[in-house]
Amino acid sequence: MDVATDTCVFINLAMVGRLDLLKLIPPYIFHSASEVLGEIEDPDQRTVVNQAIAAGHLDEVKLDQPGDLELYVAFNATLGKGESACLALGKSRGWAIATDESKDPRWKKVISGAGFAIINTPGILLAAIRVGELTVAAADEIKIKLKQRRFKMKFDSFASLV
Repeated sequence: MDVATDTCVFINLAMVGRLDLLKLIPPYIFHSASEVLGEIEDPDQRTVVNQAIAAGHLDEVKLDQPGDLELYVAFNATLGKGESACLALGKSRGWAIATDESKDPRWKKVISGAGFAIINTPGILLAAIRVGELTVAAADEIKIKLKQRRFKMKFDSFASLV
């Protein structure tokens, strides 16, 4: 399953040093538009993401197929460059979307009724547990680290989800 990935997911996984999970959880194949990658301003995070691309953990793609640019322009009337590119890829190519922004009112307005399959950072961690790439304890440690960086999950432990 191809997945157009938004900046927030990269930043979360980069902050905890686990961008490798993107390659380890079949059936997902994670892609990112150049516009999304351009939103990563922190040089250290950008370096980690570039290393993940070089290692084949994710794929950088360009908006170059029929419909990509038209959808990008339409989404960009409401959202930023990265979000618009992510959604354009998803809609144009029939891909799922990886984002932690789906509850944001601007995103909700755009994606409601659009039929997007959504996976978020907790979903990626849960998928990694299910395929044996992460233990529940390791996922809970990541959850704590992300909470320290202001990304909160609404459950106490991944044990309650497995």
